[in-house]
Amino acid sequence: MQLEPYLREALEGKAVSAIEVCSDPGANGEGTDPTLLYSCQPAFDEVGDVIGISLSALEITQWKRISWQRDVHLGSCNCVTQLSFESR
Repeated sequence: MQLEPYLREALEGKAVSAIEVCSDPGANGEGTDPTLLYSCQPAFDEVGDVIGISLSALEITQWKRISWQRDVHLGSCNCVTQLSFESR
């Protein structure tokens, strides 16, 4: 399981966020890779001992696809293009 190391960290009392996990190709039957963004938070009792984990997941497949398409169209360059004009 790809999340296991992060779950262990949460069980040790450390909050972990922005864990991006992509499933196997075709896992949802449509030939696409669903991408999920996870966050693991330890749950503490009244004396501060870890008693469990709070896990949240956000499905970001469409956002990733749009981001990838934007990068392809922009040439994957996170830079500013310099334009020069010649006056006549």
